[in-house]
Amino acid sequence: MKLNLNFTIGHGKSAPESLETLSLVASLALSMQPPITVLPGSGINIDTIRAIACSYWWKEFREVHLSAGHWVEGTMQFRKEGMGMGFGEASEWCVWRTNAEIVSEVRRIAEDTLNEMY
Repeated sequence: MKLNLNFTIGHGKSAPESLETLSLVASLALSMQPPITVLPGSGINIDTIRAIACSYWWKEFREVHLSAGHWVEGTMQFRKEGMGMGFGEASEWCVWRTNAEIVSEVRRIAEDTLNEMY
């Protein structure tokens, strides 16, 4: 049976700022039946993934959540005045794009870090 729960437990603005709490919760979660996976998210990028991997390597580190993207101008041609997509003026007609190169680099750094530790 796979149990899928989604809630915030880090007690910080991002996973890198919450490593101590996340590490403790991950330890407890692995001892549960069935084990619960703690998925670190928020603030994970090329600059922070190494610290995340180092903190989690012994807790069956398998995955993280990151957006790895940015806003780009959308291609919608008809843009009625006063009507938008609900994001606010700065990005009203923009679209979020995930950058595959960033995702690949984060994965490479995480894998290299874990390989160095084993």
